[in-house]
Amino acid sequence: MSGVCNWAQRQQFVPTNVAKLARVPAGVSERHDSPTVEQLGALIVVADQVSASAGMLVRIAAATGARCGELAACGGLMWTRIDSWC
Repeated sequence: MSGVCNWAQRQQFVPTNVAKLARVPAGVSERHDSPTVEQLGALIVVADQVSASAGMLVRIAAATGARCGELAACGGLMWTRIDSWC
C-alpha cells in the first residue's frame, strides 16, 4: 500500500502519502504459521467434499498466498460463504 501511495504522491495524484501515517495496533501479531503439506492436503480433501468451489478456493489460496478478502474480491464471493471456509 505504501508503494502505491508513494507513486501517487510522486505523480501528484494525492498531496501526501497517508500510508506513512498508518501504524499497526499494539498487540497485533503479523506472524502466521503456514500449514504443513499434510495439513494442506487434508484441507483440500475436506474443501472438495464441501463443494468444487471450496476446493478451488483453497487451492488458489495455497498457490498464491492470497488472504480471504483478496480471494473474495477476485471471485465476487460473499463473506458469508467464505467465513465458514477460513
